[in-house]
Amino acid sequence: ILDNDVYQLLDVLKILCAYLVIGIHTRPFQAISITLDKVLYYNISNYAVPFFYACTGYFLVTKQPEKNLHIKLIYRIKKVAKIYLIWSVVYLPLTICGWFVEGNELLQYIFFCIRNYILVGDNFYSWTLWYLNGLIFALIFIDFFLKKMSFEQLVKLGSVVYLIGVILTALGGHQDKLPSILSIPVNIYFSIFATTRNGLFQSLAFILIGMYIANKEKSGELKEILHKGKVLILIYMIKIPVSLVGGGQYLSQMLDLPISYGLFGLIIYECHRIKLKGCFYKKLRNISEMIYFIHMYLIALCAVVLYKENYCNFKSFFICAGISTLIAIVFSFIKERKICNQ
Repeated sequence: ILDNDVYQLLDVLKILCAYLVIGIHTRPFQAISITLDKVLYYNISNYAVPFFYACTGYFLVTKQPEKNLHIKLIYRIKKVAKIYLIWSVVYLPLTICGWFVEGNELLQYIFFCIRNYILVGDNFYSWTLWYLNGLIFALIFIDFFLKKMSFEQLVKLGSVVYLIGVILTALGGHQDKLPSILSIPVNIYFSIFATTRNGLFQSLAFILIGMYIANKEKSGELKEILHKGKVLILIYMIKIPVSLVGGGQYLSQMLDLPISYGLFGLIIYECHRIKLKGCFYKKLRNISEMIYFIHMYLIALCAVVLYKENYCNFKSFFICAGISTLIAIVFSFIKERKICNQ
């Protein structure tokens, strides 16, 4: 049985990460300093979504440990698919708005919307939904591959596939400079999947990190991760200047994998040391989820109506963060009232 007070720190970090995602989409420092923008974008905010994925992987193992993992995976896949469908409907007005704004042929637009819904995870200003799409596919992959190989082998496979995804992303912007043997498959891939930001090339590795750390904790080996802390700090210190160099973001993304591993291990270790009590933190969990999913409507407001192509600024950040927080608090209050009235 999980002691919920142990994991209140995760709820605090989740709401912080929700605001970091808003920072990714508004790039507030871009108007002040390109260097500061890159530091925040490639070295701080970029750990927000991997953290969400790692939490999912961690609780897959630690919650209801007596249950078969396959059963838990199927339950989670169905639950996330339902949430993905609901939020896709919520964002349908924006998707329809995108047809008018982008001025595409109707049939072509419908085709790409369906493609994006199934394979990409987002449409016109519904970028956050790729997280759910990636989560569904990654959980399916985990369920499938665990029938074919050991968990340790799957962790290694997930890491290799993540690195391949980074390389594929780097090649994606330079097809004209590649030999035909590479440019043709790269073009085919991006014409179908549009991005490597998906369940195979990104979500899988970070969910497995969470599961791996849960297993390490169960076997009493969590402190081994902390012993590698100095190495991981050194990697992070190397990563920051690398990310600022042209093209260095790809090597920086490769280094994100071991850093995420060490960072999440440290967070789980600190969860057992820093016990925050009170139902306030559970409220934060619900509020952070709503902030994450609803804020793209505010991004669209800033990018399409208020500031257009100049929406990357602090005004956009505070509009999106402030209004989405208010909406999240109101929805949390309504939800609590409904539960109390039942």
